Amino acid sequence: MRKPIPHSTYHLGLDLGFSRNPSALACLEDLTRPTGEFDHIYRVQKTETVLVLRAIFRLPLRTPYADIPAFLANYLERLDARTPHYRPVKHLAVDATGVGMPVVEHLQRAGLPVRLEPIVITSGESVGQLAHAVSVPRSALLHNLRVQLETQALRIPAGLPNLPDLYTELGGLGDPKAATPDDMAFALALAAWSARPHPYVGERDHALPVHLGGPKPRLF
Repeated sequence: MRKPIPHSTYHLGLDLGFSRNPSALACLEDLTRPTGEFDHIYRVQKTETVLVLRAIFRLPLRTPYADIPAFLANYLERLDARTPHYRPVKHLAVDATGVGMPVVEHLQRAGLPVRLEPIVITSGESVGQLAHAVSVPRSALLHNLRVQLETQALRIPAGLPNLPDLYTELGGLGDPKAATPDDMAFALALAAWSARPHPYVGERDHALPVHLGGPKPRLF
């Protein structure tokens, strides 16, 4: 009996910055893979679907927005090289708030092999559909990320580069007194929203308090 071949979809999150804070990119792999167990009822190999953080990093400070499409094109080529037997579907959630929309237009003109998902981050309480983007409350992004980390739906491999900085940023999210950067944390939140947006209680009641401090996420 043939074993099922692992199959992946990638969800990338791009948080934009320039002079004060750099842009940052997170890459999540939505991976369906065999568990090694056999289902004797349906007589098939069992599989599981997991969301794995494959990379998270900052771009150099003051990277011109016009250079981002070429940078992403190179990165997407390297993702494709990981799976020579098939071409994975790739999604890119981009912070389209403020100066983000012109960057989105740059990416659209570049014709990257990716499903572009512009997200305008708001201070409201409802997710909405705009003409060329989705509007998502900041609290909804953070709530969704918190749920995925706490339920271990999102798995972080031990030894991944930049984890200490990421944990520092996650610990400061939701704390108005924190003065830590949040570029990588928001890149991760955008990627997580692209992969598995969690129902947001703020739409029908009030937003849950968001605090990602405390114990570090479990590593795998």
